[in-house]
Amino acid sequence: MPAHWMVIKRPNAEPCYSFVRFFFLLSCLLAYQNSSTAAAPAKDKKPIPPRAPFSEGKILKIHLDIPPKEYDAIQPKSAAPAFPGFPIFQPKSTEKPGQPAREIHKNTFGMNLAWCKGSVTIEGETFPQVGIRYKGNGTILDAGESIKKSFKVDLDKFGQTKKFKSLKSLNLHCQVADPSKCREVFGYGIYASAGVPAPRTLFVEVSLSVGDRIKNQWLGLYTLVEPIDKTFLTAHFEDGEGLLMKPEGLRDFPFRGEFKDYEQRLEPKRVAKPDEKSRLFQVGKLVAQGSDQDFRDQIDSLVDLDSYLRFLAATAFISNPDSFFSLAHNYYLYLDAKTRKFYFFPWDLDRAFSNFFLSGTNNQQMDQSFLQPYGAEHKLTERILALPGMRERYLKLLGEFSQSTFALSRLKTELQTINQPIQGLIERDKTVAKARGEKKTPGPGFMLPPPGLDLFLDRRTTSLANQLSGRSEGYIQPPDFQVGAILVGPVVSAFDTNKDERLSRNEWENAIQKTWNNSTTKENGPVGLKDLTKGFEKLFASPANGPPVFNPFSPHQHFAETSLRRFDNNADGKLTQEELTKGMNSLFDGIKTVEPNLLNESELCKMLIPFFKKKP
Repeated sequence: MPAHWMVIKRPNAEPCYSFVRFFFLLSCLLAYQNSSTAAAPAKDKKPIPPRAPFSEGKILKIHLDIPPKEYDAIQPKSAAPAFPGFPIFQPKSTEKPGQPAREIHKNTFGMNLAWCKGSVTIEGETFPQVGIRYKGNGTILDAGESIKKSFKVDLDKFGQTKKFKSLKSLNLHCQVADPSKCREVFGYGIYASAGVPAPRTLFVEVSLSVGDRIKNQWLGLYTLVEPIDKTFLTAHFEDGEGLLMKPEGLRDFPFRGEFKDYEQRLEPKRVAKPDEKSRLFQVGKLVAQGSDQDFRDQIDSLVDLDSYLRFLAATAFISNPDSFFSLAHNYYLYLDAKTRKFYFFPWDLDRAFSNFFLSGTNNQQMDQSFLQPYGAEHKLTERILALPGMRERYLKLLGEFSQSTFALSRLKTELQTINQPIQGLIERDKTVAKARGEKKTPGPGFMLPPPGLDLFLDRRTTSLANQLSGRSEGYIQPPDFQVGAILVGPVVSAFDTNKDERLSRNEWENAIQKTWNNSTTKENGPVGLKDLTKGFEKLFASPANGPPVFNPFSPHQHFAETSLRRFDNNADGKLTQEELTKGMNSLFDGIKTVEPNLLNESELCKMLIPFFKKKP
């Protein structure tokens, strides 16, 4: 194993290791034995393998050298999806006839990401004729025109047997969606500490040369993430000979049809054996159709329940809906050859730690439920937690973690250790990007920055304590996509003038008055949709980098259209000041608040969801 993989030393503990995505996310949302110590391994798994001590300040340097023609060939190209958000179902495509055959990886947004030949130099050691392509789904779109994108480097792509230390491939993640640049390093360390097999990470500096066009250009700070492969599996299990899959769009196991119908969605890393296919459908049928008695009798022989509870706890703690539980991706599924049980591994954590606007406001995500860290139904989790004593077992595990893996002082010490060597590089990253004049794809127009990780840890550990004590059930997302839930953040940002993260009646009434003042004509008469839209628009700040390319969630448009639809009592297509004021105040009056005349974000969410629903 590489001697310089990142390891974080916890106080008094063993070491642990470390839009836009909008279209895919929207389609997903619309479609859709007790443990004594925190780091104790599950019975059937190897202990977490020992790692070399964390070398403070040691950051790997990697240089990519790509010929100009090859570089041109790998630029992302659009491809029509077979189904919105799920172009993964299409077969791999190649270049046009007459051109050399080139393997194409198609990501979940229908982007063709071609492989090319180049060379990579790692800490002075050069590997020629390796495979290089861009990688990522939403990150490709997030990066926009930036030269700094995520890369996958395959050292033996073209038939040569090559490794850097133990690695056959390098996952170089640009962290374009992560202001802290350390969500993956920090998050995988939490999983590993919780006893969940998780990839190791390392900060790297990446530079690029493209003939005479680009000469040794510093791209920035990246995260090198260990691949989930045979080497990884062998480190964590008896022999690593089981079936590894990287499912996409599956929140539950398949239970009907044939394996071939799911093969592209399951993405098995080798040909599945007949008994492995049978095992997969056995779990699916049990979860979907099995009686409560059959489920109690069989599930423990099919899914490693201890590992599953740890995976659930860690995913819930880092508030990561961009995962198996909500959006049904960014995870690996492994059927171990020895135990014949299924295990789950995390992947791609740049949207963790309340960095996912479609899942609620920052505060709501930091208060996410530990028992239900998802919105829509999740049968496997629900049936496991409904087993006799299993809910109590899970809560006990959370209680143990609250004193160890999730302990605030430990986590803040880890975070400080991670942050210290990269602060200068983060600032250099910003300076270099600004000098290049890069344009990144704007978000939907009202995305607020995610909370700082220090604030997240304060709020999340408090939320865990409140949920364990029964003082709170935590925030539970709506079961389906709701415009009202999405617009809570923009409303608080626009209406909350004293910035206490609540809306007083006075703030609410002032916002209504401002809207009217900005909408009215010289005669101060009733206003139509156009003027009402302008009135609401002035309440909501525009994004600093200009209007988004595509924004179906413009708050002002939704408020204007819905207000006119609901409050136009005489159906003349216009609103008077009385109609607007009376109607908007009736919303406030219709919500029971914990504190009189003060709406918190959860209460505001309860107000806005029914408000924006179409009348039957």
